[in-house]
Amino acid sequence: MGEIMQETEKMIHELSNIQEKWNKHHMKYSQLMDYYFSKQWQKDMQADEDNYFGDISKGVLSEDGVYNLNGEMYYLALAMMRTAFKYIDNEATE
Repeated sequence: MGEIMQETEKMIHELSNIQEKWNKHHMKYSQLMDYYFSKQWQKDMQADEDNYFGDISKGVLSEDGVYNLNGEMYYLALAMMRTAFKYIDNEATE
């Protein structure tokens, strides 16, 4: 039982650290999504089609890439909510 407690404490600490990192990073993620839905992104897409940027990496201009990333974020958030509700509900029913 002591091992379970130590492992749980370690995992809680790790999860807390990851959550803190994600919360700090979320502002950057929001900037990416704002850019993706902006007129500037549309202008940059046109410039890319005109080969203005040459051979530099343009992954952020990939409609599928950003759309898929947003979808992954959405489903991850749902999974985190389900997990949190499961623990809260479990506590309430004990």
